[in-house]
Amino acid sequence: MRVAGAVGVALAITASSAVLPTAKASAEETECTWQDYWPKDGMAETSRSGDFYEASLQFRLTESQVRNLKPCAEFIEIDFTIFGFDIAHPGSWNSYGVYTNLPGGIRDEPFGDSVPSPGVTRIRTADLLANHDYGATLTWSEKVRQGETPKISFRWVPSHYAWWTDGEAAGHIIEMPACYIGTAFLGGTSLIRSTLTDSDQAWCIFPYESQTVQLYETLFPGYPDGRLPFSGYQQFRFGSWVVNPQPGDFPRSLPAGVRDGSIIRSDEGHLYVLAGGRLFWFDKNDAAQATAFRQQAGGASDILLHHDAVHALEVNRDWSGNLVPGANMPADNLFLREYDSGAQYVIKYGHPFPVGSAEEVIALGGQDKAIMVPRSIADLSQHAPQWVQGDQVRFWNDPAVWYYADSGYRVPSVPTRDCLSVRHGGRGVTLLPASARALFPDSGQNASCDFGHGQWLYGQPSNRQIMVLYNAGHQVQYGEIAPLGGVDRAMPVSDETIDGLLARGMSLPDNHVFRAAGQSDVYLSGGGQWHHIGSPGQRDCLLFGNSAVEEVVPASFIARLPQGAPATCRLGDGAWFYDTTTNQQYLTVFGSAFQVQYGELAPLGGVDKAKPISREGADYLERLDFTIPDNEMIKGFGPAVYQVKAGKLQAVGNPAIRDCLTAETGKQVRQVPEDVITRMKALGRVGPDAQCALEGKQLLGPDGTSVAWIKDGYRRPVINPAIRDCLAVRVSAGAPLHADQAVWDSYPPGPNAFCPYPADARFVRGDGQSAAWRVYPDGTRQQLNAYCHDVDPANANDPRYKVYVVPAGEVDGHALRQPNVFNATVESCRALP
Repeated sequence: MRVAGAVGVALAITASSAVLPTAKASAEETECTWQDYWPKDGMAETSRSGDFYEASLQFRLTESQVRNLKPCAEFIEIDFTIFGFDIAHPGSWNSYGVYTNLPGGIRDEPFGDSVPSPGVTRIRTADLLANHDYGATLTWSEKVRQGETPKISFRWVPSHYAWWTDGEAAGHIIEMPACYIGTAFLGGTSLIRSTLTDSDQAWCIFPYESQTVQLYETLFPGYPDGRLPFSGYQQFRFGSWVVNPQPGDFPRSLPAGVRDGSIIRSDEGHLYVLAGGRLFWFDKNDAAQATAFRQQAGGASDILLHHDAVHALEVNRDWSGNLVPGANMPADNLFLREYDSGAQYVIKYGHPFPVGSAEEVIALGGQDKAIMVPRSIADLSQHAPQWVQGDQVRFWNDPAVWYYADSGYRVPSVPTRDCLSVRHGGRGVTLLPASARALFPDSGQNASCDFGHGQWLYGQPSNRQIMVLYNAGHQVQYGEIAPLGGVDRAMPVSDETIDGLLARGMSLPDNHVFRAAGQSDVYLSGGGQWHHIGSPGQRDCLLFGNSAVEEVVPASFIARLPQGAPATCRLGDGAWFYDTTTNQQYLTVFGSAFQVQYGELAPLGGVDKAKPISREGADYLERLDFTIPDNEMIKGFGPAVYQVKAGKLQAVGNPAIRDCLTAETGKQVRQVPEDVITRMKALGRVGPDAQCALEGKQLLGPDGTSVAWIKDGYRRPVINPAIRDCLAVRVSAGAPLHADQAVWDSYPPGPNAFCPYPADARFVRGDGQSAAWRVYPDGTRQQLNAYCHDVDPANANDPRYKVYVVPAGEVDGHALRQPNVFNATVESCRALP
């Protein structure tokens, strides 16, 4: 157990009633002779197999070392601090095993470790013997933290114990945050019972005591931090230590630096040849074959390896030794020569391809590189090539280039090849043996590719640098690279590809804003021309209106289009924005921007709609002149309503005039920011009051119910809805207009309103009524005593005799004339006009 923050330091216990019967106080520790305490004769040994780790320390102590240790500490501890492992909670990490023959040695508990520090504690110095072989081994299985190298360090520190003697039955205790020092207690005030430790003892050091000396010595020259990296199996001997391996002691990983062609012997007695980090079994009883492999190994001794490690490296075999084609395949670009047949192969895409000639070997880069292996290539060949998506390949003695996606595609040109290479991170073309062509899947189609917008390229061998924008290449000068963000971004392609991109025409969209790197002039694209933008405010207006950004491009990009008319910017009605400097909100109407106050937002429908624009952009839009179309009726947030005529405000004096104007023009009153009214008045754009002719219109009286028809300057009462509806349509009087008292009283009362009938209508009858009437153009009527088509049957179809059916009540407004009855006779009927 260790104190948080102190690497390799053990935590202590505190207890109000703890008794430390034999722990040495600092007074005695000052008498230690620390100059000769560490074993100078021994070996550190580490091994790694996957996530399984093992570390051992073996040593002998001299009589002097044993003698010097005993007065320094009654107990000592060996810390194996490990680094680089992905352990989330070092202070609770407990997943390791301990094997030791040190007297009294037990497994250390991890509580409080700031880094994982497995160890062996409670080593009793009084029981240590001189010239005796001691050892301690730790095992664990953990993953390494990404990007780090696993390491280990060793050290000795004093180890103390506490005993639980508070009068209760014996119990086990674990370490607490500090040990008992003199008469003081650090940390907690009571001991905790547990079953985690041995013999009711808790083991700790005195991290806070200045007299305590760490017994530490760096074992590994060349590692300044004293930490030894794990790299498979390795041994580091010090002093005169000699290791005689015993059964089961064979390393479980291949030592670093073993060269291809070496012979590996498993602890089961099998022999293998090493090639590309993988093992190929061969029959050790085939004397000729064994001799050939030992000659290839240069007579070097066999390397011993545990059988588990062998199976982890044996080609085409799993951990149990079963045949699994493709398992442990050697890495690509390994050249192999098959024993006896002499046939050469190269590993490409996880498959051994035959190499047909010395020229082909040289072209593939395999001259003098082939490793002789047993007759096992046929087994390797069972594993199909693992083609990699995005790779381009070429086969020996064939200039055609192929691209692999879901299948194989022929690359039709150098620019296509370059484009595919750039798309996949700059991969080049892989040369394969001619024999690989038969296994490459051919789709029968050509590959296609185009460079993405913003791609940086440089030509070879010219080193010309270009930027691909809007489907074309644009040359970049040296001084433009940094401003355009192109430092170290260009990918190499052929000059043929560069020339083709420079010759392309641009597919340039309209209404984009551009500026050449290092220059202040800004342009708008449109109709295949550049349109110069006159000010920052106009630029920001265009950027806002087009939801665009200013694109910085090479000067050669600007030079490709001719200059057109200067740019203009006006936003359509309904654009909401706010000034990022003042936070003032605006709404665009009539071609300009008008300020909107907080209370106007909701009525105008602008809540949460405004988008940011610069101070310059807002000022530019607010200064634009504006035109309000004729006949528009507008209202700010005051009571007044205005009609616009000839660009001037005309006050609409009353609701009747307003409704009349709406009837005449079809324009409803439009709510606008008060700023529109204010600016119109400030510009002097005010005219006379609005007028509207009410002759022939219907008015709704101030009482809200009375309706009158204005006819010949008189206010004629409309006595029922049927007459009202007839007037609205028959003479285009429209719906009744709201009139205030002044307008209502301005017309003298007249006779009741009547509904005029067409000139050919002589007789009418209300729908569902029995009475029929002779009607006259002056609005009078007579009741019929008979129908003309009845009294004159010979002329019953005379159109003058037709009786029109009208809505009931419509004829009521017609005044009776004298005589009030039309006497239908043959003579009177035939005399009708």
